[in-house]
Amino acid sequence: MIESFYEESSHVINEKGERNKYLTFKVFSIIFIVLSVIYLILVLSNVEIGNLIPFIFPLIFLVSWAVFFGIFKNRFYVDYDYTIVTGSVRFSKIIMNTKRKSIAIFDCSDIEKIGKYNSDTFNNYKKMPELKLNILTKNSNASENKDFYYIVCKVNGEKKFYLLECSKTFLVNLIKYAGKGVLERDFV
Repeated sequence: MIESFYEESSHVINEKGERNKYLTFKVFSIIFIVLSVIYLILVLSNVEIGNLIPFIFPLIFLVSWAVFFGIFKNRFYVDYDYTIVTGSVRFSKIIMNTKRKSIAIFDCSDIEKIGKYNSDTFNNYKKMPELKLNILTKNSNASENKDFYYIVCKVNGEKKFYLLECSKTFLVNLIKYAGKGVLERDFV
């Protein structure tokens, strides 16, 4: 069997704004970490060990904010990669062009339906209470030569519903392995 590889990415259009949001949350996270350390040093140097209980709550508050900002920053400056490797599909999230997190891996044979965003079939899937739409793009308008498409598939035995920003070339490569039967009826 011949190995094949195809990859596409959904890059954020407002790169500067997303970078600024990411860096702002990172700075706040660092500030709260520093404040936590300073507070802890001050408390430990000035308070007896037996009287520490009232001073723990402000420390928990500072650490909680540091963790919140540290986690929340990863929602900004996010790109997504869609990869096909010989019939296997992989979706990944790339944060700030440095951290890669795998979102899903499945075979093309596990694809139930592929179609256009906002079609009748898409809206029918969206109404199903057991399916949650996983949006794998940060853009509200598609980039040049791309459009929004959905994929419904099984990942680890569970039905998943994804929205992608990709080109028709990506879909053609998917259909090579999944077959034309996965396309929605009115797909053009």
